[in-house]
Amino acid sequence: MPLLTFDRLELAYGHWPLLDGASLVIEAGERIGLIGRNGTGKSSLLKIIAGESQADAGEVWRAPGLKLAYVPQEPQFQPGHSVFEAVAEGIGAAQTLLAEYHAVAHAMAEGDETVYADFERLSHALELADAWRLNSRVEETLQRLSLDAEAAVEKLSGGLKKRVALARALVAEPELLLLDEPTNHLDFSAIEWLETLLNDYRGALLPVTGDFTATAAVRNFASNNIVAKLPGAKPDGKAVLFLGHWDHLGICRPEGAADRICNGAVDNASGIAVLIEVAKRLAAGPRPDRDIYFLATTSEEKGLLGARWFADHPVVPLSDITVALNIDPIAISPRGTPVATIGRGKPAYDAVVRDVATALGRTIDSDGEADASVQRQDGWALGAKGVTSLMVGGSFSDMKLLEAFLGSDYHRPADEFSDKVPLGGAAEDADLHVALGRAFADTKRWPGTAD
Repeated sequence: MPLLTFDRLELAYGHWPLLDGASLVIEAGERIGLIGRNGTGKSSLLKIIAGESQADAGEVWRAPGLKLAYVPQEPQFQPGHSVFEAVAEGIGAAQTLLAEYHAVAHAMAEGDETVYADFERLSHALELADAWRLNSRVEETLQRLSLDAEAAVEKLSGGLKKRVALARALVAEPELLLLDEPTNHLDFSAIEWLETLLNDYRGALLPVTGDFTATAAVRNFASNNIVAKLPGAKPDGKAVLFLGHWDHLGICRPEGAADRICNGAVDNASGIAVLIEVAKRLAAGPRPDRDIYFLATTSEEKGLLGARWFADHPVVPLSDITVALNIDPIAISPRGTPVATIGRGKPAYDAVVRDVATALGRTIDSDGEADASVQRQDGWALGAKGVTSLMVGGSFSDMKLLEAFLGSDYHRPADEFSDKVPLGGAAEDADLHVALGRAFADTKRWPGTAD
C-alpha cells in the first residue's frame, strides 16, 4: 500500500495554472525530487500534500495513520522558545511536559533548589505519559544535528534555524518527509552535512529545489498496452473489459547488491496469469453474447500511465463498457478466502458479484477495508471517466495477509515465484472471474446498465 497518492490535482491563480492534472504515487522509502523554476507551483503542491492548503480540484489520499513532516522554506517558531522547546514540538502533546521538565532540570543544574518539588512532579508526570523515551529522542536529535538546546531560536542564523526545523521534523520519525528548498540559508559545508543526514534517513523523501541550469541527456522509451478482443455471439453495443498491469519496477536495488531485480511474481505476474487463463477459458467455452476485451496495461507502477492512456484513447467507447474488472494482484490468500470488492456500492453490480460468488460456494466480505486501495489500481483511471470498475477477489479480503505481503516481498527482489505463493486462492479467483465475465456478457442476465 502506498503512503500517499494524489490524482489529477488542479490549482490556478487567476488565469495562470500552476497544477494541471498532477498525479503521483509515493511508496514507502522512495526518494522523489520535485524540480522546477520559481513560481511554477512546487511549494503550493507541497502544502497540498502536507494538508496545509487545498487544491481547486483532484484528490489526495493518505495512508491511515501516516506520519508526515513538512519543513517549509521559512520555518516558523513560537516566540521566546529555546531550541529544545522548538524541536520538542515535533513529538506532539508531550512537548509541554518535556519543555517544563527541561527548564526545571536546567535550573537545578544552576543550583536553584527551590524547583526540586517541580522536578519531582514533572518526573512522575513524564513517567506516566511514557515521555522519557520521547525526551531521549529529542536529546539524541539535538546532539546529532549539533544544536545547543538552551539557545533562543529567534537569535539563531537562518542556517541554524533551518537545522532546528529539520530536527523538529525528524524527531517525529516521519514516514514521509517534505522539504521545501532545504538548502536555503545553508553554506556549502552545511549542504554537505544535510546530504549526509538525508542519506541516513530511511523514510520516503520529497524535497523541492528551484532555479538552476543543467544539461541532460534524455532517452524516450515507448511501452505498450496490449489489447485482445473476444467477439461476442450476440453483440448489443455493450462490452466487458478485463485488465491487469504487466509492468513492474525492473532494477530496484543499488549497484553491487546481490539481487537487483524486482521480478513481480505476485504483483502482478499472478494477475496477468489469471487474465490469460480467463481469456483462454472464455474463448474455449460457449461464445458469450457480448464482446469481451482483455487489456494488459503498461506503466501502472509509474502512476497508472497505461490505464490513463487507454482511458483517453479507448479502443471501444468508454460508454459501451458495462464493467471493467481489474486483476491485481491475485496470489496472496489461500483457497476459501471470502470475496471482497473494491469499487462496490452500486446495488445492481453488487448483486451480480454476490450471486456469482455464492454459486461458486464463496462468501462475501463486506467490511469495506479493501476500499483503502481504490486509487492505487488501474481501475481508478477508468472510474474517473465514468466506467464502473471493480476489483473482485480474495487477495484484499484478508487484510493481515495483504499487509504482510506489502511489508515484506512487495516491490522487492523477494517477490519471486516459489512454493510459498498460495495458488489455491488464485485458482478460485480465476474461476470467479470466468463466471463474472459470463454473467456480465449475458444479455439476458445483465441488461448492460444498472439503470
